Amino acid sequence: MSFASAMAHFYDRLNDGADYTSERALIASHLPEGTRTGLDLGCGTGDLAILLSGEYQMTAVDLSEEMLSAADAKAFAARRSVRFVHQDITALSLGVRFDFALCLHDTLNYVLKTEALSEVFCRTAEHLNDEGVFIFDLSKKERFENEYGNSAEVLERDGLFCTWEKAYHKERAFCDFVFHFFEENGDGTYTRSVEYERQRLYAPKTVEKLCTNAGFGVERIAETDTHYIYKAIKRG
Repeated sequence: MSFASAMAHFYDRLNDGADYTSERALIASHLPEGTRTGLDLGCGTGDLAILLSGEYQMTAVDLSEEMLSAADAKAFAARRSVRFVHQDITALSLGVRFDFALCLHDTLNYVLKTEALSEVFCRTAEHLNDEGVFIFDLSKKERFENEYGNSAEVLERDGLFCTWEKAYHKERAFCDFVFHFFEENGDGTYTRSVEYERQRLYAPKTVEKLCTNAGFGVERIAETDTHYIYKAIKRG
């Protein structure tokens, strides 16, 4: 569910192809007129929350203090106001409600137990106004089987060499990841660090049932080669 310090340090370089502008347009197209306040769950290093803060009052939550530190520095540099909060989204407690919430970029796949995923939906509903909108995504079965599977790849960026090992356990619906980072130092040597992660595959029917049980009306609004994207509206 969270990224440790190694991934937080390299996250932006490894995700330099992310299209946050298109994500903002998709989100805005599904928000009603008069929407003012938003909540980004699993915000990472903050790019989407910062982009949205030009139109909405944004609060962003992540379990990684390192991610939040990077996000706060970005917001300061961009002269944008975003409230960053260090919390576990399965135990969300902010004491305020919002017009909409987001949970994108595989965040929910890092929630490894069905009961915990149910808690995310319930806690999110508690933090939304009536008719509030919750937009979230989950990785598809095809991604776990085809893109992940049991494979490895090399990622290279300026001054960074990374190997990404993937092991999909189909019978358990988990995929384990191991990242080995080699960052070049000024003297030509390299510093090595390691990151271990796990994601869980959820069946769409399970996701939709949990979301409905939490008090939402839910529909699938988009589908890519790798993700399902949902919009859930809190019932009054």
